[in-house]
Amino acid sequence: MFSPRAGARVRRGIVLVSPETAPSGKVLGMLTPNALALVFTSAALAGPADAGGPARPEVIPELFESEAAVHSTLRQDLPGAHLAPAELKERLVARHALALGVPLEHAPSPVSWKTVATLERKGYTLRKVLFESRPGVPVPALLYTPAGLRGRAPAVLNVHGHWKESKRAPQVHSRCVFLARRGFVALALDAIGAGERAYQGIAYHGRQLGYQVLPSGLTLAGLQVLDNRRAIDLLVSLPEVNPGRIGVTGASGGGNQTFHIAILDPRVKAAAGVCFYGSFDGYVRGAHCACELVPGALRYADEGALAGCVAPRALMLIAAREDQGAAFRIEDARRNAAVASPMHRSLGGSFELRELEGGHDYSKAMREIMVAFFERHLVGKPPAERVDEPDLDLLGPEELRVLDGPLPEGTLYVPHLAAERARAAAAAFAASGRTWRDAPARDGLRAGLEETLGGFPRGAPLLERDGRLATEPGVELDVKVLEAPDAGEPEGVLVLLGPPPAGFPGPAERSRPWKIVSLEPRGMGATRWPAASTVGCEDYLLAQGSAVLGRPILGQWAWDAMRAAEHLARKHPRARVALAGEREMALAALLAAALDDRIAAAGCAELLASYAWPDRFADRWGLAIFVPGLLRHGDVADLCGAIEGRGLVLGRLLDGGGTVLGREAAEAFARRAGGPAPWIAVEPEGGLADVARRILEVGP
Repeated sequence: MFSPRAGARVRRGIVLVSPETAPSGKVLGMLTPNALALVFTSAALAGPADAGGPARPEVIPELFESEAAVHSTLRQDLPGAHLAPAELKERLVARHALALGVPLEHAPSPVSWKTVATLERKGYTLRKVLFESRPGVPVPALLYTPAGLRGRAPAVLNVHGHWKESKRAPQVHSRCVFLARRGFVALALDAIGAGERAYQGIAYHGRQLGYQVLPSGLTLAGLQVLDNRRAIDLLVSLPEVNPGRIGVTGASGGGNQTFHIAILDPRVKAAAGVCFYGSFDGYVRGAHCACELVPGALRYADEGALAGCVAPRALMLIAAREDQGAAFRIEDARRNAAVASPMHRSLGGSFELRELEGGHDYSKAMREIMVAFFERHLVGKPPAERVDEPDLDLLGPEELRVLDGPLPEGTLYVPHLAAERARAAAAAFAASGRTWRDAPARDGLRAGLEETLGGFPRGAPLLERDGRLATEPGVELDVKVLEAPDAGEPEGVLVLLGPPPAGFPGPAERSRPWKIVSLEPRGMGATRWPAASTVGCEDYLLAQGSAVLGRPILGQWAWDAMRAAEHLARKHPRARVALAGEREMALAALLAAALDDRIAAAGCAELLASYAWPDRFADRWGLAIFVPGLLRHGDVADLCGAIEGRGLVLGRLLDGGGTVLGREAAEAFARRAGGPAPWIAVEPEGGLADVARRILEVGP
């Protein structure tokens, strides 16, 4: 036990370092039950103060590639070896819906929609429409019908990729006009977060805006599936559409949309996906958009087996031999086509991979092949290699806008849907009666959380050599000793996750000996992977690759922290360990302490207070914090309850926008975590250095 500074009574073990502390250092509030204080364990890691070798950026890509290879081996045994194709399809379709965060079943219902404007063009009629995907979610779309149409025609849903004008892009508009000229009804819509549905004018729907849906169990791809299901509901309700002859096509991100809706919606009788097909392995090698992310995909199937799940319907994949997308490589497309073909033969479907020269596109040649494909499978025309594209009466992108201004007031965008789902997940956790503060329930909660984090390589050797700690095979992390006792064993060890704050620890006289250690988890410091940084996010590919592998990087960081604590506990069995981190590392420290009782205290500076944030998360948050499905185990305050009876020091709490919580909100957080907390004046900023100093003050 320890004794905090005079005048402060600490109970439940939560100390909150406040940004609103009085200059005099006066205590502004108190905790209540029996004086449980911060208890620390201490241990020493060998190595000089300047321990650490040269940069090793290969650690992450080699680790990711090796894990992908293991999963690939497991997946090769899946198709045919143990399951009949029909049973395999049933299981994979259900698993894919779960990964995307959407219901497996869909009950069509009437769609509310209206025509905003009608334009008569050469060979087709263009209607600008607005339909409601679900309450509060309006979708601008363009509906093309053939001129002089009599009777019911086949229809093709057109989903866009990352063309800057979205549904209004020439690559989308031209194919819709081409389809209408050939007798098809065509519908093109803006994907959520793109085009006229861009949130606050942000043209790119990736980064924080796309990732922040993940903790609540949603995905951006899943939200697109929900919209596309409703778009099909609209198409099949139209008197000019034959509901039994529905197709879908798109390129790049639109190719992925095509793939997902074809797998999950049996109303799609034919699908043509362009410049997207390759392998989920590619998502551990190169950055792609958040809308293409399928969490844990490499745990259950690659794109070959999933392509087989479209059978007995028709699927054509068009690939460009010079496509530079890491997930769209032609050799991967060929390999996975070899898996899909036998499934289609067995289940009675039609499957073809068409290869064209050129790069990432939806070119005229690709459109001509696509139209011929739909004429075969939706009209019943004799097979043809391609259909010549005529001169098309096209409009410019600005002429294709559905609305003159913004979407209706009250429209729900991605952040609103994410926050709504996050609040519902937190309420469901509370209603379950489970709580991290309940010791008997904690083992089960830990098992579930560990599963969400992708599991840990328990039993892996734990080695220390040359100032490095091997937390699992292939991962050796530099350990730096920042301060150590002059003689004897330390009574407390503080492990800082990530780089230490400037000027810390600084000279100090301590009544008890401390050792202060810096450990930079994988992907940081010497193991930083430069390629991970893109589109303004330092950890973009770390988050993407680890999520596809089903082992989120935040969980890997927590594992590194847990392994450090395990090593210290073994080396110094009478000592105790505290962890401290800031922002992403604050969450890693919290998760590690929640999962491992050997960690006697966690210090969290600039900790995210809640995932329920109805706005775009600020750029200061790395993508690593957005762990798919994390909210099934409670929000951040709920997880803090796991540390009750040990020690938790909180520096300033932040909301999703990066703003420091005021006293009232912070006190509410502390009550939810385990009871009211004292507000103790340390430093006005309450950053990592302040949290660390508070730990050093109270002692082991």
